[in-house]
Amino acid sequence: MRMLVADRRRYPELYNYIKVQVSKLKRINRIVRALETYGSLTAVEARSALSWGGGPLVVVRALSAGQCGVPAANGCFSAARPNEIQISRFRVNQLENASPARFDRTQAGKKVLIVGTTLLHELCHYGNKKSGTEYAEGEAGVDFETALYGRNTG
Repeated sequence: MRMLVADRRRYPELYNYIKVQVSKLKRINRIVRALETYGSLTAVEARSALSWGGGPLVVVRALSAGQCGVPAANGCFSAARPNEIQISRFRVNQLENASPARFDRTQAGKKVLIVGTTLLHELCHYGNKKSGTEYAEGEAGVDFETALYGRNTG
């Protein structure tokens, strides 16, 4: 994943999280396999997308006024911008300010960062567009989250 230089400066916690923590996810086979299943990415593509400097550009945007076809969203993928994942400024500010609300819980009760689950959710849509595959089972990102966390988080 990548970020604009201006966003790296404006959102240092998000920048660090993506560069360091998200990059570590490429070593977790369960996550890579889920991106293959729900995001139609090969293992190599999934690992590249999770690596700093590879895959989609992460852009911080206000997503609270129907920009994604719903009243508010944590993240958004638009086929019109196939190399970009949008993440909610509201959720990013929770991360930047160390708000307790920046976390959700898995079905098993484990804390997860909403920003992290959202990036992976949107990565599924990015992968399906990249591969030209239409995910017909349901909602790819929600199914990914359910497979990994036992529920839709955020």
